Amino acid sequence: MRKRQKVRKGLLTTAFIVFPAFFYYLSPYLIIDGTMKGIISGSFIFFVLLFASSLILARAYCGWVCPAGGVQDIIMQVNDRKISGGNIIKWIIWILWIATIIALAVKKGGYEKIDPFYQTEFGLSMSNIYSLITYFLVLLIIVLPAFIFGRRSFCHSICCMVSFMILGRKLSNLLKLPYLRLDIFKLLNGLKGLYRENLQGSEPCNYTELQRLSVKKEKFTGIN
Repeated sequence: MRKRQKVRKGLLTTAFIVFPAFFYYLSPYLIIDGTMKGIISGSFIFFVLLFASSLILARAYCGWVCPAGGVQDIIMQVNDRKISGGNIIKWIIWILWIATIIALAVKKGGYEKIDPFYQTEFGLSMSNIYSLITYFLVLLIIVLPAFIFGRRSFCHSICCMVSFMILGRKLSNLLKLPYLRLDIFKLLNGLKGLYRENLQGSEPCNYTELQRLSVKKEKFTGIN
């Protein structure tokens, strides 16, 4: 395993270990609960920051520090099957969720205050037996699809955060902002130019095999 992958897996595992202490900040429901009371909660702020970061970092959060990604990567030792389809489900969930937040905010007449530590005790999520039960229910929602269907099923079909970061990347493309990505075709073109510059007169470099392995450009942009 390369050093970068070791660092990435280490960060994901660490994020999962500390997840019980901070999972309220990643809660879509607490945004709804806070909105009903006219409160911008910590999870509301976190989701906004995720969207803003996706303009430059694309989906780096998913691949490097997401606790849900960390536990699903562990489950990949049991079920590493790649899944296809199911993306429409998370968009349906996301649209209904956003519509609910907007409707509640309009009904309440807007937000009245900001409380980054809403529903936490001293900034920590795990404070009583009820929060412990909530944590295990959340964990079940994350791990069960991964056990049944395969690699990061929760991310592909349920997670609201992914939708924000996909939209952030599309907006970044529209605004032509620089963002973190790996473009295999630019890499191939760079190698080809370097080859021609340093080995003039030789046979052209054969990139057929590398291009065959590339499959599609989209798979090499952002975090897959």
